Amino acid sequence: MKLGYKRRRLLIKVKKRIKKTFNLLVYLNWLLFSVHKFKRIKKINHLLVVWTGKTIGDLYLTIGMLNRLTTAYPDLSVFFLTRKENWEHVKNPKIQLVDENSLANLNIDAIITFSAIPKKIYKGIKYKVGLDEPNLRHLFSQRIMPSTRRIFPSELGALRMFKTFKALGFDLGYKLEFYYTREAEEYAEKFYRNLKKPVIFVHIGSKGFGLQNSSKSWDLNNWIDVVNKLTELYSPAFVFTGVGAEEEAVNRLISLVNKGGKDSLKSIVNFPMETIASLLKRGDLLISIDTGIVHVAAQTGVPIVDIYRADNRRAWPWTEKRSMLIHPEVCNDCEKDYCPEGIPLCLNSITPAEVLTEAKKWLEQKK
Repeated sequence: MKLGYKRRRLLIKVKKRIKKTFNLLVYLNWLLFSVHKFKRIKKINHLLVVWTGKTIGDLYLTIGMLNRLTTAYPDLSVFFLTRKENWEHVKNPKIQLVDENSLANLNIDAIITFSAIPKKIYKGIKYKVGLDEPNLRHLFSQRIMPSTRRIFPSELGALRMFKTFKALGFDLGYKLEFYYTREAEEYAEKFYRNLKKPVIFVHIGSKGFGLQNSSKSWDLNNWIDVVNKLTELYSPAFVFTGVGAEEEAVNRLISLVNKGGKDSLKSIVNFPMETIASLLKRGDLLISIDTGIVHVAAQTGVPIVDIYRADNRRAWPWTEKRSMLIHPEVCNDCEKDYCPEGIPLCLNSITPAEVLTEAKKWLEQKK
């Protein structure tokens, strides 16, 4: 339904305020009335972490914390409960994947949940930390976990996640880690062996640029301008990433931009994420729409120019090497994949000149 940008922005603010108020009330209720908060936390040997979401960025953010956890606490047994379709993304053998049916056979000391879960999952577990952001539906379905510790709800997304681990005595140093596979590292070494130029990765967006109302789609002409100008300035190798149907959009972009010589344009659409991560680790820059790959890139150390759809700071990539291009005057915190107004001003208001300015800043630092 089209409300107009001013009315929609007001509606978004009201909805966010209601959600924040409810989460604050849940926290205050725990702080004032819960007896569980007085429980002293002793040594934990077996930890269960629960994340049942669907977004690839949040999945890799969670996995990055678990990788860091297994490095910092090698004697800790770490179990991860997530959707079966997410299992293929977990490569670290120290992270043990489990489902609800296998929990009864595990001697779990503590649970951290980033999702609202039914009572049967946390029942009988001694220490519980919730970052589940419950709503009224969860309240009436008894999905608000009686937590041993809770994190104040005003913190940013990744920061609150780090603090859930710290509440149980696990200090991750506010750092993420990516688990690089041997095969991916070998491929990346071979890929870069004869490259003597900067390598810039480009991710055009989770929906390509063919859908006019996609809030994760930057205009094709903008991408052409950015690639052509950077080719003129630095003669880099461009590596284009993507998944599924984005291959057609990537091939179209490659066919329309200026070629910068041999090995100047390469598509790695549908490559495994661990291979992309090993390539990013050795690269000079990633230019991307706000989507899952920026959270992977943040763990590799490559600088990121993030073309951001709305001012949702909770989901910023966890790295200092980032440039966030945002025009928050449009629709703060919209978080929709498709613009209800038909044309996503939040992205269309960002210009190629802004992207080029930030890209040049990072590339000059690399020299």
